[in-house]
Amino acid sequence: MDLASAWLPSTDDANPRSYFYFPGLLFYHAPMPKHPHTTDDSRLKGQVPPEVPLGPGDESPPTTPCPICLDAGFLRFDVPFDDPRFGQLLPCSCTEQRRLNRRRELLIDESNLRPLRDCTFNDFNPHTPELLIILQQARAYARQSNEGWMILSGPPGSGKTHLAAAIGHTFLERDKPVIFTLAPDLLDKLQAMSGDDRLAKHYEYLRKIQSIQLLILDALGLEQQSPWGNDKIVQILSYRSQRMLPTVVTLNNLLSSYPPHLRSLLSDTLFCSHLHIEAPDFRQLSLAQRFRRHPR
Repeated sequence: MDLASAWLPSTDDANPRSYFYFPGLLFYHAPMPKHPHTTDDSRLKGQVPPEVPLGPGDESPPTTPCPICLDAGFLRFDVPFDDPRFGQLLPCSCTEQRRLNRRRELLIDESNLRPLRDCTFNDFNPHTPELLIILQQARAYARQSNEGWMILSGPPGSGKTHLAAAIGHTFLERDKPVIFTLAPDLLDKLQAMSGDDRLAKHYEYLRKIQSIQLLILDALGLEQQSPWGNDKIVQILSYRSQRMLPTVVTLNNLLSSYPPHLRSLLSDTLFCSHLHIEAPDFRQLSLAQRFRRHPR
């Protein structure tokens, strides 16, 4: 059926509305709000006449409406009254896409990775042959792993946080929930919730950290070690190890410097992959060295 022939505008000027027919579907379209600088014809096309400049406060012209539902968002089955589907609404594909986009934005906000949006695998610059190998291994873990841990160790500025964040972005692209947190920030937040009046929130946040699809614990060992802090980290990692939940941990210190229980968790050969990075501090590289593209 021709789209033009399927469009049946109402003749009631007092109550303008339109019906749109597809085979087996009837779509009711409420009138669109009129843009202050559009005519009726240009409003239907979703365009602002080029000869009319945008006024103050107009950031952009109206977008072209969805060609299927004209931005109403839903379709209705065009069936007889006694059909069980009569009156049922069917979400348009544009509605499903908007829901998906909103979910992705929410996942990004909850992940804490928005400030690290440039830390992707494509933006990682392997300026040594060893870094190229580590990049390939980290990318393979991000693409294939639904369980197991990735332990990244090395001196400051070697690229641990960049690779950990890139793994997180890869999970987000598959709509999997991620939380990226610095170990000191995590302990500070849990400790701030330890008062009697906030214990419920403390355990709620602790359970969220324990059960998130992917946890990225950055700079473990940077915090001041204390019995309470060590117990909390062990509590979180023990929960995740028992359930084989994907976890990425970055270490600034040698594994041998960590408490025994924590060291045992991080060195479990059953599900831990350990990548040690020996590379110069990228913050000390010249601009030419830092931004030069290396073969991958």
